[in-house]
Amino acid sequence: MPVNYPTVSGSYWNSYSGAIDAATAKGMKVILSYWEAASSRNGSVDNLTQFWSMWQTIVNKYSGNASVYFEPMNEPYGYSDADWKNLAAQWLSTYSSIPRGRVIISGAGYNQRLTTIGSDSRFDGTLISRHTYEFFDTSRTTEDSWRESLRTSVGAYASRVLITEFGAPM
Repeated sequence: MPVNYPTVSGSYWNSYSGAIDAATAKGMKVILSYWEAASSRNGSVDNLTQFWSMWQTIVNKYSGNASVYFEPMNEPYGYSDADWKNLAAQWLSTYSSIPRGRVIISGAGYNQRLTTIGSDSRFDGTLISRHTYEFFDTSRTTEDSWRESLRTSVGAYASRVLITEFGAPM
């Protein structure tokens, strides 16, 4: 479920937390992932003060719920690989009480470059998010080419990868 500061700080939070609670009560796992506001759409955090406040509220409520997973940011394409890794590492340090197996670090870019996350020991034990879309690489037109794209993007980290978004022409 996408979250941002208005979602968590305003009247929406009761509805959001109600949906999260209902899903987990039914045995579902829920991923809470920061999405930037529609008004900015630049692949970076809109306001760092609000970002940290939002996550503190979420962590306070759901750190003890083993069915809730935390993805610090969806599609961090506005950051260089190094800057994204530093922000994600800061998230892990700030919320070190969250078990790493419940933290999903987005691959760099549009959740594409996973080896840059997997090869960094600061993210050991976390899961890694992968998005697969045709517009990332228009040359992917066959099943074999899609398979190869996935294989090369995950490298040696396949056991930690979750495909959290997928879209391709039918």
